[in-house]
Amino acid sequence: MFDDRLKNLRKEQGYTMKQMAKIFNIPYTTYVKYENNQREPSSEFLILVARYFNITCDFLLGITNKRRTLTDINDDDNLVISKYFLIDEHGKKIVDYVIDEEYKRANSENRLQIKMKYASCCASAGFGERLEDNYSDTIIVSDNKNNRKADIAIKISGDSMEPVYSDGDIVVVKKQNSIGIGQTGVFIINGNGFIKKLGKNRLISINEKYDDIILNENDDIRCYGLVLGKL
Repeated sequence: MFDDRLKNLRKEQGYTMKQMAKIFNIPYTTYVKYENNQREPSSEFLILVARYFNITCDFLLGITNKRRTLTDINDDDNLVISKYFLIDEHGKKIVDYVIDEEYKRANSENRLQIKMKYASCCASAGFGERLEDNYSDTIIVSDNKNNRKADIAIKISGDSMEPVYSDGDIVVVKKQNSIGIGQTGVFIINGNGFIKKLGKNRLISINEKYDDIILNENDDIRCYGLVLGKL
């Protein structure tokens, strides 16, 4: 791709290959090899071409078809781009790994955080645990749309809601007295807390190993809140 881009840029300016070799102070035979794809350009040569034609290295290398000028990207970035695409696949994998890890670290350190109430006891995705309405614990969570809407974070115990919610997951819950059919909520039945999907006359377990909980009018049943997601 570099050979085609170089040739097109030369023709746009009306230069011959000999003139281009003179401009870049390289032997004519070397320049011919660049245009005939017989020689890989060094990062230094890429920067020379980029500066001369006021074009970015990602365009010269065929990474993008968008022609950007050097005012859109600095020389250091141009050099990094050119070097990256001139190393072998093993080298690229190492660079990709470092970039990904540093991106995660930077995002984690810079992410805004908020405090949220946290249930010291669990809502069961199994057979039910005591869920009281008095929480003194707090947890630090990311500041995002779901978490800002939530009133409390509750830890799940059991696997009846797998694969969506697993044992040990922490869900964020918006307190409300009712939810719609098909929505997932936290329910208190005779003092025990459950995370289930609401059906017409039952609380539904996603995991087929578990039976649904049939809602009995003789039981003390309350909707505690809507599950917005998990941390």
